[in-house]
Amino acid sequence: MASFLLPDGNQAFEARITLARAAEKKIDAQHYQIADDTSGWQFLRELNAAAARGVRVRLLVDDHALSRRRRFAGRPRSQPARRTAHVQPAAGA
Repeated sequence: MASFLLPDGNQAFEARITLARAAEKKIDAQHYQIADDTSGWQFLRELNAAAARGVRVRLLVDDHALSRRRRFAGRPRSQPARRTAHVQPAAGA
């Protein structure tokens, strides 16, 4: 598997969306924060769509402001392939 850096935020976002749409078996995504904006919601919708078509989706988020995105945190029975973990390190760690 090849790895490469995408220097522009727009390129990186488009790459994530393209990869999520093309995924056939699994997606393992790790993010510091998913913003409560158009791009954040689009990314979460793409992950949900992948899970709905049977892709195993795991999302690790290190984010303290998740209150408006809680509905994506669970694992509904209709999408057993989706798994989300929220990491909130202890203060001073």
